[in-house]
Amino acid sequence: MTDWHRADIVAALRKTPEKWSLSRLSIHHGYIRTALGNCLRGPWPHGQRLIAEAIGVKPWEIWPSRYDGNGQPISGRKEVGGRRGNSTTPEKPGTPIEQPNNA
Repeated sequence: MTDWHRADIVAALRKTPEKWSLSRLSIHHGYIRTALGNCLRGPWPHGQRLIAEAIGVKPWEIWPSRYDGNGQPISGRKEVGGRRGNSTTPEKPGTPIEQPNNA
């Protein structure tokens, strides 16, 4: 199997009831408008999953070259949920952020 062509991915998004574009889908998930377009250029398992869910298929159906036989990404990048936080973001909700001691 070969990966879907970029135009086929964009067309499939447009054919959904929400009539998604990559830009609108990126913003909907809290990313900058160009974020999910990166999936058309290279592997990003989390972004690929968001696109596939919007279309209604599994990511390995769109990008079979990027997944092994068990549906695991083979790109070297781990599947992680959401965007990266910064060092001042608490690990768990309700956890206080410790301030540096500048005394």
